[in-house]
Amino acid sequence: MLLGLTIGLYAGRKADTSAESRCPTIKIAAERLPDMNIARASHCTFMLNGELTVVGGHTEGFVPTPTAEYLNGGRWHTVNMVYTHDNGFSAICKSGMVLVAGGHDQPLGIGQTFMAERYNPKTHSFTGFGCLDLKRSLAQGVELEDGRVVISGNHYNKDATETFDGKKYFAFLKNASQSRCCPYIFRTAPDNAMIIASNSDRFVPYDTIIVDRIKGGPLYPELLKQWAPYPFERPFRCEDSFIGDEKAGDYSYLMHVFNEQGQAAIAVVRDTTFSLLPTTAPVPMSFKGDVIEWLFPLVVDRKAKTAYMIGWGGQRALVLTIEYTRTPAPITLCYTDELPDFGSGIPVIDEGGNLIVTGGINHEHDNFDPLKTVWRLRVGRTTQAGLLGSGYLPIAVLVVLLIGACAGIFIVRRKPADEADKTQDTTADDDQKEQQPLSSKQQNSRELMERIRKVVESEKLYLNSELKMSDVAAMLHTNSTYISESINTLKKCSFSQFINSYRVEYAKRLIRSNPDAKLSTLCIEAGFSNETSFFRTFKAMTGMTPNEWRKTNEQP
Repeated sequence: MLLGLTIGLYAGRKADTSAESRCPTIKIAAERLPDMNIARASHCTFMLNGELTVVGGHTEGFVPTPTAEYLNGGRWHTVNMVYTHDNGFSAICKSGMVLVAGGHDQPLGIGQTFMAERYNPKTHSFTGFGCLDLKRSLAQGVELEDGRVVISGNHYNKDATETFDGKKYFAFLKNASQSRCCPYIFRTAPDNAMIIASNSDRFVPYDTIIVDRIKGGPLYPELLKQWAPYPFERPFRCEDSFIGDEKAGDYSYLMHVFNEQGQAAIAVVRDTTFSLLPTTAPVPMSFKGDVIEWLFPLVVDRKAKTAYMIGWGGQRALVLTIEYTRTPAPITLCYTDELPDFGSGIPVIDEGGNLIVTGGINHEHDNFDPLKTVWRLRVGRTTQAGLLGSGYLPIAVLVVLLIGACAGIFIVRRKPADEADKTQDTTADDDQKEQQPLSSKQQNSRELMERIRKVVESEKLYLNSELKMSDVAAMLHTNSTYISESINTLKKCSFSQFINSYRVEYAKRLIRSNPDAKLSTLCIEAGFSNETSFFRTFKAMTGMTPNEWRKTNEQP
């Protein structure tokens, strides 16, 4: 396991995970674009020639789809591929062509493939041409200066590093010090790159993280003894996190990392040097009482010199903006209204600097029912919300707050005495309204909430780490919409937060009754799917890590 830490992002200070406490927040608009023709997840997404393009993935029933789509003229156009690439990888080459390869060879995310093909964005066509040296899924590919593509990573299969010559052939390069799933591949020179991941090909965390290089021996960076790269489980492109300058010989990247307590941070990887990016506040881990799941890699808008990290929280899309060229880097948490149909597709940046997320799995993490939805998050350079990422956000927020405060003072001073009396009368009327009988809708909602509570508690549904809202709805012979509305209205929280509150309380009981038990074991018994989720949720709901809570509640 990673070494336990008691520090936050600043030496001598305890990390504060609440967004409201230290990190500025601002609401942004979410615009729904035309739905894709085919629902898909675990696909590749990129912007080429001004066209949003999605490639491969799996569709309903967890079945790989041999199709791609591109958005043009306000609608999606479907293109047939030669092969399927569910959790395959893509590499955008300087030639303008896109290498697409690997993926699962069966439905349900099973197996790996050798298949490789090219996508020509000018003709919107695919050409099958070659065979990987290793069967792979959940791999990565990055092009070097000479046109070769470095490929590494695998899922439930042997891992090694190979290269594609840029024309037709794939060849073994060197063995991997560690098998890796969805690794980061960062260039360190025109002809060199390093490969890093925190998990094995079977998603098992490593005690010691080893960094391999194309040229040179392995590295053991000191930072990675405390902070691990976040383990993404979907195809993404490392080049989307590039912040360097190739002409100046600067190969720098941003990387999402986390520590043993589940606290997220931003690391700067420059050549072979790893360091934390100083930020004006710790990366927030909760917002409005909901745990934030930072499930997306960093995407960089180099024109705006701003990086974005997208997450979920209370069915909202959350975007952390990082102005990475300033010291310390200002960060701001942007949030949307609730977006039930917001998925897990890897984000890309459009020509206006806005973020676009296509399809993916939903908040219930259901691979059998992926989404068609496409969302544009308005953080762009050319929109009013585009003050985000331009370097002027803190000033803009301050100006808005000052104007609002001045307007409030002016209104209060101008308010006549009789208006104050009217305000008191209105308050009295509101009190009377609260005492009125409940409407039939309110009564039904309360009755449903009581049924939800009883079935969750009597059946101990919270101990099922794969519990979905639809499962509860089926047991109560209702639908997910009513379940969500009832919990949101009466408990003021989301379904996941409601269930997690039971899990946290159960975990407390386990800790009390088993003071010497490993937390890694207790978290599974309490219904959490992994330690990261357990630590984040426990800290968000109690203000303490499980270890801190255990020490505080030790029996005398």
